[in-house]
Amino acid sequence: MEAKRPEIFDLFRIYRLLFITGLGIFALLIYHFGGFESSGISFNSIILLFGAACLGLFLRSLRRKLFFGKEISLHQSMSFEVVMQYLHFMSPLLPEKTFESEFLARETRISSEKISLWLHSRVLGVYFICSLAGLLVSILYASLVFSVIFAVSAAAALLVAFLRKHIGVLSYVNSVVFGVIVWGLEGLVVTSVLNHFVSPADSWTAYLILTAVIELSPVPFAVGLAELPLLIFESPVIFWLCVVFHLSRIIPVLALSAVYITRYKFKISDFFNPRIIEFLHRYPEQEIPGIEENEDAPDVSIVIPAYNEEQRLPAFMKDILNYIEANSSRLSIEVVIVDDGSSDNTVEVAQKLAGENPSVRLLRQVRNQGKGAAVRRGMLEAKGRYALYADADGATPIRELDKFIPFIENRDKIVIGSRNISASDVKQEREGLRSVMGAAFYKMVNFLAVPGIKDTQCGFKMYRRDIIHKIFTRSLENGWAFDVELLYLAQLMGHSIVEVPVNWHEVEGSKISPVKDALKMLAAIFRIRSRQGGFLSDS
Repeated sequence: MEAKRPEIFDLFRIYRLLFITGLGIFALLIYHFGGFESSGISFNSIILLFGAACLGLFLRSLRRKLFFGKEISLHQSMSFEVVMQYLHFMSPLLPEKTFESEFLARETRISSEKISLWLHSRVLGVYFICSLAGLLVSILYASLVFSVIFAVSAAAALLVAFLRKHIGVLSYVNSVVFGVIVWGLEGLVVTSVLNHFVSPADSWTAYLILTAVIELSPVPFAVGLAELPLLIFESPVIFWLCVVFHLSRIIPVLALSAVYITRYKFKISDFFNPRIIEFLHRYPEQEIPGIEENEDAPDVSIVIPAYNEEQRLPAFMKDILNYIEANSSRLSIEVVIVDDGSSDNTVEVAQKLAGENPSVRLLRQVRNQGKGAAVRRGMLEAKGRYALYADADGATPIRELDKFIPFIENRDKIVIGSRNISASDVKQEREGLRSVMGAAFYKMVNFLAVPGIKDTQCGFKMYRRDIIHKIFTRSLENGWAFDVELLYLAQLMGHSIVEVPVNWHEVEGSKISPVKDALKMLAAIFRIRSRQGGFLSDS
């Protein structure tokens, strides 16, 4: 831990020095141009500039979406754009291209070839568009020498695209064309404001210079450095309008990053450590160590957390024991019932089952600690090569285990049942109000914590033994949010999660209060993000 800390501090020290230098330049510019109150900028102008910045963010996200097509959603595209712009503003010296490559590979199923194509075309596209911007400025001011220089620069970018076969000329052209559209539409809104104060030539020049410097600046948030070239105008109005637009580009990114940075498991400190790219590159599912073989270990452990389940547990256990008998020739199965401090006759029921069936054993919690604590103990003490935990109500029939086995034997790390994925052979019964509230809840959890998971709460999940200890020993949630925390940790560690549609039916006796527990879960999500987030927390 101590040996790695200087890497963070050294990079942060560089950023701090650059940022302080930028603030110093900005302060000198304010001294030179005068205060904002003397600029005469109206509130409507500020709103328009903020709208232009938001439009630019949306169009850049749309550009990404159009490039990757159906492989990512528009919302994913927006979230990826926010993360990358956040990185650019916060930590411009980190290799953005490498970071984005590893980030996209981790969060999507897009091929490495297409990611590489996107990155190369975008980098060359920025170079080409900046060259076009310089050419336009040179033409506006009738500067023949600079016009030639920027024209040659733009031509060189095109030539490189044609010579590098792996870039793909068509994809590159599409990327460049849409990039020009982004800058053009954003620029039209910005210059429509500036044109009230200065000539169109000065308006477009100021916008293009500012935007190009923001793209290329090594200073965090491009503070000071982006506004420095505006000295050529000697115009307080241009300076302050550009400052407003500059801030308008930063504010939406910072606001949205409050959601998306932790959604993708980052902490702010991760962006100041060059080792973040190394940690993003870890793909544990591709580096599966051999599972310790124990001749006496069963193939599957079924863990059942039970709290006051004397009524529902016997029926589910009957189904499980029948399943074990029917499949004894191909699967060896143990059942671990974890009593969570029940106050009814659950213990007596479980003891009787364990006494009559050698494949059943009982674990007892000293007191009621919550479903998460019961599942954690059962999974950590399970002996099977794979461990499944299932709710005691039997809402998901035990025969659905047959659907999980092919995935888990195919080296997938985690297989979870889903009530939100439809299939022709699946029947899912749910009350209307609970169904509506459930759909809203899952979207919230997906948005805030575990992207890509459609159903976090189905009580039917299987884990490989080689990752149970890594994940469950880090889990701290004892209540209903433990499922979200486990999946959050699994995604943080880079483990593959497969969702499989399962049959499910509502069973009377649920201990969940839809409204009360939903509010508790919302609070728990923010607690999990704060407590568990950060790729470098344990490094």
